[in-house]
Amino acid sequence: MQTRRILIAGFIIVSVLAAFDFVRPTSGTFGGIFDQAFIKFDPSVGTTIPPNFEESRTLPPLAIAQGERVATHGTVGSLRVVESESSEATVSYTVKVWGTGDVAEFARSVSVSWKREDGEARLEVASPQELPRGVRAVQIDVELAVPQGTDLSIDHRGNLSVGGLSGELRLQHFGGRADVRNMRGPVSASGQYGSLAVVGAEGPVNVSIVGGEVIVRDVAGPVSGDVRFGTIEVDQAEGFVDVDIHMGAGTVDRLRGGADLSVQFGDLEVRLAPEGGWDIQAIIDMGELETNLNLQKSQSGTVTEMSGVVGDGRHPLKIEVNQGAATLLGAR
Repeated sequence: MQTRRILIAGFIIVSVLAAFDFVRPTSGTFGGIFDQAFIKFDPSVGTTIPPNFEESRTLPPLAIAQGERVATHGTVGSLRVVESESSEATVSYTVKVWGTGDVAEFARSVSVSWKREDGEARLEVASPQELPRGVRAVQIDVELAVPQGTDLSIDHRGNLSVGGLSGELRLQHFGGRADVRNMRGPVSASGQYGSLAVVGAEGPVNVSIVGGEVIVRDVAGPVSGDVRFGTIEVDQAEGFVDVDIHMGAGTVDRLRGGADLSVQFGDLEVRLAPEGGWDIQAIIDMGELETNLNLQKSQSGTVTEMSGVVGDGRHPLKIEVNQGAATLLGAR
């Protein structure tokens, strides 16, 4: 669809500008949006150019109390989180610096440490207040292992991998790619100017994206999504699907249960699974809905209403289109 192509092009432009802003020495008008931390991160640097200096460190294991939440704050670079069989949280990390001058001394001024407060063990980044002359980019690659069943809060810029956790996950992500897989607890994730994927989850999944893309696949529970100037793909969700798209594009594939789907100034495509039944109610205001299903249709001014029953009609399916376009396809 035309809207999807425009959004993808726009997302690429915004991502390039964001990456440039992370590494340039000063900020202009656009930079004010992103210049929230002294550390500058370019997600492409670490994969193309070796750092001028890097140093790896390990923190002493930290015992996590029953019910204590683990959190990360201010991490920038690459973060990998897994579950361990012990009752302790373990952390290893590598500081990488690109630039000239005494980069080794600067790297030693960047550190990661634990802080306990209000029932939370928080992993924090400590660093100088100003970026030294000659330093072009800094990246902190962190590997974190948490005890089984631990709830986790992550605030991270850059690439992220989280897998196999049984506790709750709350994620705030900026730039780069976030990959969340095989989660047994609830997932709540928001992203800006990057990509987010949640693949395999037993609990409910709640996602939101601004200026990026999100994929949700193979979820046993309900899925809710909010998209602003981005794209979303939901595939094989067993529970109820609630998606709101504003100036974006979305696909709901192999829908098995009920859904409440809305799109404004964008595109939406819905494909029903071969098995199942739906009671369909659609309202289209100054937009269009194309379908291969035999639905009743009525028109009043700029508003079109379409309705019908597929199979036994046991699942409600509501679609709202406001100045956008939608496609509803039944299995053939």
